[in-house]
Amino acid sequence: MDSFLEKHPGFTIIYISLDTSEEAFNRTMQAHPKWLAIPFNDPIKLDILNEWQTKGVPCLGIYDPIEHEVLTNWGGSCLRFNYDHCFEEWKKGGEGVTFWQMLKGWWYYKAPVGIFKDLADEELAKDGFPRLEDSSNSSGSSS
Repeated sequence: MDSFLEKHPGFTIIYISLDTSEEAFNRTMQAHPKWLAIPFNDPIKLDILNEWQTKGVPCLGIYDPIEHEVLTNWGGSCLRFNYDHCFEEWKKGGEGVTFWQMLKGWWYYKAPVGIFKDLADEELAKDGFPRLEDSSNSSGSSS
């Protein structure tokens, strides 16, 4: 997330914590000093989460402050599966990730062991998802 902020200075993260303690909230804020945050005990955070129809944690909602609308609650998937292009799509009012990109990502992370080599999210964002025949973990032998 922090590298995305550096790459896109027009993007801002506002952390809305559901941490169970103020200490956990403070640790997150110390780890991410560029993030803004709703104060830990501020009750407005629940109103925001309800208005944005947040269904799970963690959730990265993308909000357009000019149009006053949530573009997507799939921000994490956007960054994971469409890192280089999601910001431009958000600026145009788009969701930032296609169903197909998310489906391929779901398959990659849920695939049986040995189907794909283990890739970091940065590699996936840079190189895309490997094809089955590119798998380096398949031995081709059975025992």
